[in-house]
Amino acid sequence: MKADRQPIKLALVILGVTTLLIGGVLAQEPNTRQPLEPPDTSSPRATINTLISLTTEGFRYWSSPSGRTYDNLSERAAVARALAYCFDLHDIPPWLRDNVARETAVYLKEIFDRIPMPPPENIPDAEEIAKLPGGLPQWTIPHTEIVLVRLKDGLRAGQYVFSSETDERAREFYLRAEHLPYKAGATVGLYDYFTSEPGWLIPRGFIRVLPDWAKVRWGDHTIWQWVGLVLTLLVATALMIGTYRLGGKVAGTEAGPRYYLGIVFPIIAMLVPGLAAYFHDQGVFITVRLFIAIALALDLISLAARVGVISGVANRLATAVGALSWFRPRSMDAQLIQLVIRVCGVAGAVIAILEGGHYLGVPLT
Repeated sequence: MKADRQPIKLALVILGVTTLLIGGVLAQEPNTRQPLEPPDTSSPRATINTLISLTTEGFRYWSSPSGRTYDNLSERAAVARALAYCFDLHDIPPWLRDNVARETAVYLKEIFDRIPMPPPENIPDAEEIAKLPGGLPQWTIPHTEIVLVRLKDGLRAGQYVFSSETDERAREFYLRAEHLPYKAGATVGLYDYFTSEPGWLIPRGFIRVLPDWAKVRWGDHTIWQWVGLVLTLLVATALMIGTYRLGGKVAGTEAGPRYYLGIVFPIIAMLVPGLAAYFHDQGVFITVRLFIAIALALDLISLAARVGVISGVANRLATAVGALSWFRPRSMDAQLIQLVIRVCGVAGAVIAILEGGHYLGVPLT
């Protein structure tokens, strides 16, 4: 009889353990955020809470002993992407949206840490809005010009974001509130950490040993950042000029392998502006207003270099076809082939310009 009961006991034990495991998993599910779940912007209260939470998370990275590092790069980028959900950025080029959202959020968090904010229960939430006839088109934080609006169109219709005018004037609002003392629980020094700490390409320890005058703020940035900005532009300019000159010497005339090898140098030069912009963003850490102007100029230079590369490749391809043993340069077919290759090069250059303009937010069509 005892032997017959052993399988029953074993089954009961397995059932009990399984029940405990399933119960533990189910108990954790409500607190587990889904990886594709967007931030909560279902109401003004939710959007404000989301901005405060995400900016506080970013502050922990920026103010940590290690600062901005490669190890936390993906986490910091995720914070910036999530912050973009809090703003109306339809008029901002896609490549700038995360940067604009991150900086605007810093300004707003600094403001919220200083001015009297209404109690959470006085900020409309989704349940309260659902009871209002016609909903709530917009809501303004009392005694401010900071406005949250309800999106009307698109996949996010019905969500609440800070208005585009609030985005544009966030820095102005911050400067007007900067003199106010921090409230209890504030992220003290958020703006200073955000604007004066280096990116992951420059070790924080290197900045710490600089003389005090290099850390003095001039405008929106410190002296060392201005110096780094200028030096980066000078080095990038020298590299591009030197690369093009070296490429011209190597290429020589349209004969021999050196001519075809010469295209490598324009390709290298084409990459330099992008690398300089990346260093400004992830090394010197230039913030949005200045970064927009510099990055746009560098991207336009890179675009011009890309057009030159496309043209150079087409010309070399046409020359290579003409050098084939079976090719008769004076025949109609030969001239047509070379013409088609060069036309394809022109078409490629035009496409590059149009796509580049679209990416940069410059209307070309």
